[in-house]
Amino acid sequence: MAAKKSKKTKKSDEDVAAKKLAKQAKKDKERAKKDAAKAKERAKKDAAKAKEKAKDAPKAVKAAIADTVAKVMAPAKPAAKPAATKPAVKPAAKPTAKPTAKPASRTSASGTAKAPAATPVLTPNEGWTVVALRARARAHGVVGYSRLTKAELLAKLK
Repeated sequence: MAAKKSKKTKKSDEDVAAKKLAKQAKKDKERAKKDAAKAKERAKKDAAKAKEKAKDAPKAVKAAIADTVAKVMAPAKPAAKPAATKPAVKPAAKPTAKPTAKPASRTSASGTAKAPAATPVLTPNEGWTVVALRARARAHGVVGYSRLTKAELLAKLK
């Protein structure tokens, strides 16, 4: 009879192991179902967000286009003036003698006032920097000025 008992215990051990495996498989299956349900919910939420973004996209594109058009149509900033250079050596001393004669008034012989002399318009020359030439080209509405060389800018602005 001892041999029969050992077979029963072997069977019962196998039954217990099989039950444990079945229980674990059932838990794994339930966990997989939950994970699938969560993934499905996340996909729904992501799809809803994508639809909202798609609805808002034309508004954002229109706003960006309007901003760009406003920038392009805005009047150009005045051209930058070339920087004045300071003399390398300072004058030794200021003259101490003050002029005694008054400067001539701006009236002509007929007694009418003269108009002040108009300042000449500066024309670009070789002494101008490329930055100043590009600023002048922008102010004058030259197309493609950023790709032009200094010589080409001078030719277009003269």
